[in-house]
Amino acid sequence: MGGTLSHVKSSRILFAQIRVRSESCASPKAYWVAVKEEYQELSVKAIKYQRTQNLWKEHSRLIYGDNLQPTKFRHTPEEKAEFVRDFLRALRVPSVDLILCHSSALFPGLYLSLENKGISVNSLALVNPTGLDIPRLLKPVWLTKPLVRLSEFPLGYKLTETQVVPFQTLLSQNFPVLLAFSHNDKLISKRTSYKMAEMMVDAKDVIIYDKEGKAHGSGGINPFRKVMAFEKGSHFLFRTYPDIISEAISSFLFHQVENRVK
Repeated sequence: MGGTLSHVKSSRILFAQIRVRSESCASPKAYWVAVKEEYQELSVKAIKYQRTQNLWKEHSRLIYGDNLQPTKFRHTPEEKAEFVRDFLRALRVPSVDLILCHSSALFPGLYLSLENKGISVNSLALVNPTGLDIPRLLKPVWLTKPLVRLSEFPLGYKLTETQVVPFQTLLSQNFPVLLAFSHNDKLISKRTSYKMAEMMVDAKDVIIYDKEGKAHGSGGINPFRKVMAFEKGSHFLFRTYPDIISEAISSFLFHQVENRVK
């Protein structure tokens, strides 16, 4: 299965990514054979990777990468968050005013916001996030459950249970969060989105945008929360209403910066 390991130290950067070979599996038996072969292939690559580790310990300047995306397994939220941290450290960026996350980027965004680790995040904007429930793309559960459990990224099961707590922790700390979602999102149900919204604000404080993109509602008085619901925004709000989304995120960001400066 795929994995990413990255280290940043001074000007030396090592980024190693192990890619999983793609195979078409006509039956469950063929699938398990493919998985077994991947493990064997991974063990060989692990030996090669150990050699790069030895070079790293000897302070050799080494840049190595295989940027082909794995086709069977996705990298975990923790790995994605660590990759972003390493990238920011390499650029010597100690803090980020706002992280913008779309869809399943919600999860690495939560890790980045909660765990400082030398890179502080000051606010979070979530556009069409997957939410903290089982997404539509994983239903029916009886069919997808075995495949989900095999993946490195168990989206929809233990992950949803463990991610509720980090999100609640952020909110309890008055961490600034903007949430924007769509009623007609084909991947994320309306119920799931409102379940997340209710953790942030009262129902009356959700700003509703009708089919013409006109806003209804004030948005409440909490400066650390903003929730926007679009009747016809699709899963890609930033394409359907680019001006509205850009303006909302910009004003939210500048408002948070002003509050910190005061």
